[in-house]
Amino acid sequence: MPFIRICQSYGNRNRYREIIQKDGETIASALRRAGYKRSYPCGGNGTCGKCRFWVMRGHAVLTEEENRLLTKQEIEAGVRLLCRTSFVTDAEIYLDEQIQAKEDARIESVGVTPVGQAHTSVKQIHTPSDQTHTPVQKAAAKPVDRSEGSCFVAADIGTTTIALAMIDRRSGQITASLTMNNSQRQYGGDVISRIKSACEGNAEELKRLIWQDLLGGMKKLGADAMPGELIVSANTTMEHLLMGDSCKGLGVAPFEPAELGLRTKRLSGIWADRSGMLQDILTAQGMEADWQELDVTVLPGVSAFVGADVVSGICKIGMEKKEKISLYLDLGTNGEIVLGNGRGMLAAATAVGPAFEGGNISCGCPGVPGAIYSVSLLGRRLVTHTIGNKRPIGICGTGILELTFELYKMGIIGKDGCMQSYYLERGYPLEEGTAQKPICYTQADVRQLQMAKSAVRSGIELLMKEMYLTSSDIDKVYLAGGLGYKLNAYKACGIGLIPAPLRDKTVAVGNTSLQGAIYYGMHKSMAQQLERAISITKERNLASYPEFEEYYLRYMDFGV
Repeated sequence: MPFIRICQSYGNRNRYREIIQKDGETIASALRRAGYKRSYPCGGNGTCGKCRFWVMRGHAVLTEEENRLLTKQEIEAGVRLLCRTSFVTDAEIYLDEQIQAKEDARIESVGVTPVGQAHTSVKQIHTPSDQTHTPVQKAAAKPVDRSEGSCFVAADIGTTTIALAMIDRRSGQITASLTMNNSQRQYGGDVISRIKSACEGNAEELKRLIWQDLLGGMKKLGADAMPGELIVSANTTMEHLLMGDSCKGLGVAPFEPAELGLRTKRLSGIWADRSGMLQDILTAQGMEADWQELDVTVLPGVSAFVGADVVSGICKIGMEKKEKISLYLDLGTNGEIVLGNGRGMLAAATAVGPAFEGGNISCGCPGVPGAIYSVSLLGRRLVTHTIGNKRPIGICGTGILELTFELYKMGIIGKDGCMQSYYLERGYPLEEGTAQKPICYTQADVRQLQMAKSAVRSGIELLMKEMYLTSSDIDKVYLAGGLGYKLNAYKACGIGLIPAPLRDKTVAVGNTSLQGAIYYGMHKSMAQQLERAISITKERNLASYPEFEEYYLRYMDFGV
């Protein structure tokens, strides 16, 4: 069994650790056994090419997938894929600091970092003979306000990220909030990968990972004593993995969930068959045994693909009570669309993939500190902003969308999504990054965004057609989810994600899933709203529409 020496850089220092790779085992599997939390967007299937590392010493057979996903120059430089590589000798490898930064980054704040407090980078628009950068500017972080008193914790469990908020029941104020990566990402970047992995025998491990994240996050919020309740809003797959429900019905037609209703259980009841594992998790977090009596409430959903995150979101903005027609878009790893009013609503889930949250993008990352979230063109200068005033580590969903718009406007990206020939091989350089690899936007990245935006736009148009509506009939468009904080409606319409006539009707409403969980914690009567919203919402399978393929191909183009 080969010994693998791992070198990781932290600032100006290197750290080393040794692990054992079993014969024939991939490095990804060996790292997972050793407790490393790393993201594998394709679930370790060797299709995305993002789990890159450097071989410094040792011999590994180059696989077919690595030959296909890596350039000749990268292979010659010793780049390989964690999910494909298996050494036959002892080896030494280097794990990119940029990758580690993405994995470890966390946001701790009350509210969202204002644009004025974010890191800003200004550069001249890059041409083959023109590259100019300015020094990084940093602002001091504000301390998190934490109040004492009776409280509960609200959680939005997304496929990529988890958002938590501690609420003072007396005042209704958020006393602390936290956003962090979902550790289940090592089993894939989308719900299909998670369902597949759960059905292949990893359900218990996926459950352990999410509870480890939740309890650890609650401890970071300052919950030294057990809060009164944990209220969870999530998509249906995440709720099944959280509660230990079987995911078998979620992966095959007719896609029947094990449970969709509103329910409250003690934490000890959720772990009744594995109480020892729960105690291990609590002990690791330094929590007392009485945390096993924590009440956990899970909000209800509509179907396998339209979950509690959507239902709580539309109830928070009151769509189920409105007379005028509204359009609700939750654009995260899963894209959900709801169209209608208090008399009836149609809902659909779109297969957008994780592009809107930085997944399947060569230098993409979730909305964590250091993520480029805004890109603007001022004359010949490209201005970027990062979350938390940090040095850039990658680009998240809003940054990807805005960059695409700016490059499309400049003519570097054509209407059909093709980049100018100069950028086809090397990509468009955006930032120097934190390690050996610069932050670039590639032709493959553009294609990922095209597919995501086309899926959403096609869904909007098909639901409007079924309800005999035009853009003029829609009173308001609500942008929620990962893109819902800072998405620029002008730029979203500019690339054709949203119909142009809806630009001035669009408002960003942020994480309505978390907001809905908070509202439920303060107003239990919201249960009636949730029930009503579910009763008047009908799900639609977009793939069943005869025109879907036609629409999908049409809206691949930018600007339509």
